[in-house]
Amino acid sequence: MVSLVMVYTVLGCLGVWTALYGKRSQAEGERRAAEAAAQADAEARAGADASTA
Repeated sequence: MVSLVMVYTVLGCLGVWTALYGKRSQAEGERRAAEAAAQADAEARAGADASTA
C-alpha cells in the first residue's frame, strides 16, 4: 500500500514539475524570440538610415 502511494506521489511530482518547467521554458523562448526580433528590427532601421544619409 505504501509503495503505491509513493509511486503515485513521485509521478504526480514529476507531472507538476514538467508542467511548470514547460511553462517557464516556453516563456523564456518567447522572450528570446522577441529580443531577436527587436534586434533585427533595430539593425534593419540602422541600415536603412545609413543608406539614406
